[in-house]
Amino acid sequence: MHTRHATDQGTVISIATRHVISAPPTMRIFGAIETLTQWGVRRLPIVDPGTHRLKGILTARDVIDFLGGGEKFNLINVKHDGNFLAAINESVSRIMKHEVRTLSPGANLQEAINIIVETRIGGIPIVDSEGVLTGIVTERDVLKVLCRTHSNLRVRDV
Repeated sequence: MHTRHATDQGTVISIATRHVISAPPTMRIFGAIETLTQWGVRRLPIVDPGTHRLKGILTARDVIDFLGGGEKFNLINVKHDGNFLAAINESVSRIMKHEVRTLSPGANLQEAINIIVETRIGGIPIVDSEGVLTGIVTERDVLKVLCRTHSNLRVRDV
């Protein structure tokens, strides 16, 4: 599922996954959980189904917060009076992150590393100038590059 192009060498898109599993904001929470598990991913970008513009992101951490008593658990407890089945049928837009750190396709690897380290997030959606999702770069993608690179890079420099 990883597509790379030689013309993108040196940019973050060159190490990113381009065929990103995504979902519309209207998808039910249960459907989003199924998608995360079926595809074995921890992040699900939420995009407008017509324009493919990024609207938010759902992470495994958001789901655990929703199920495990975090702030998002209030959707079950307060809005649905503890009715889990009703809450899990709400749209994913109710528990996704609406504010998302992104990178442009031409961003360099160091920018991705800085965001991952500073914000402690494991994946960064890549969007074009119109906000259209074009890929996602994860901490695993960065590690793969670092393993392939023979440099004098020290751990504390990353």
